[in-house]
Amino acid sequence: FFHLLMAFKVRQREKIKRKLWPLKESITANKLISLLPFQLTQEQENSIQAIRKLHQTDVPMAVLLQGDVGSGKTVTALILALYYIDNNIQVCLVAPTEILARQHYHTIQTLLGYAPFIGVELFLGGEKTKVRKEKLARLKNGETLFVIGTHSLFQDDIAFSDLGLVIIDEQHKFGVDQRESLRAKGKNPDILAMTATPIPRSLCLTLYGDLNL
Repeated sequence: FFHLLMAFKVRQREKIKRKLWPLKESITANKLISLLPFQLTQEQENSIQAIRKLHQTDVPMAVLLQGDVGSGKTVTALILALYYIDNNIQVCLVAPTEILARQHYHTIQTLLGYAPFIGVELFLGGEKTKVRKEKLARLKNGETLFVIGTHSLFQDDIAFSDLGLVIIDEQHKFGVDQRESLRAKGKNPDILAMTATPIPRSLCLTLYGDLNL
């Protein structure tokens, strides 16, 4: 077990220095917070500040954001994502089901209604070839800054211009190799895993591995 954890740490600490870090302030994130129809909870504000401290360095972070269903993990993750997007760094959010991916897409589109300049794209399985090719082109050339999808994001034809943040919802439903394949599409991007029901292995990693809670 000890050797497994040490191997995990070494693998996670294979770093590529990132020239854009620390990230600049996000005007879009601040505007979103001011326009929300509700006030962020103290826990949400604490989470945002804690994660921001971690992502302000050129060392990639790995964070587990835990909260009950309906506690506001999505809006918390969106606010954090805007710090990357405002610096022209791409963000992807992967969900385990098409229904959940669509839900995230519509929620984020609604919240960002005042910011149509942000390219947000939804990737699902079974899309028409022409539509998918157009989406892939926009993603590869950096026109799309925020991509949301399901397991389709693991496919080989998915290529980013500059992926800096990977958000994984219900991370316990994805395998290690799947998460790693997505992370490999960027240059050591930050990882933000979200869960309402952390499995023992997830909690173990927050104690002994490189996953901050």
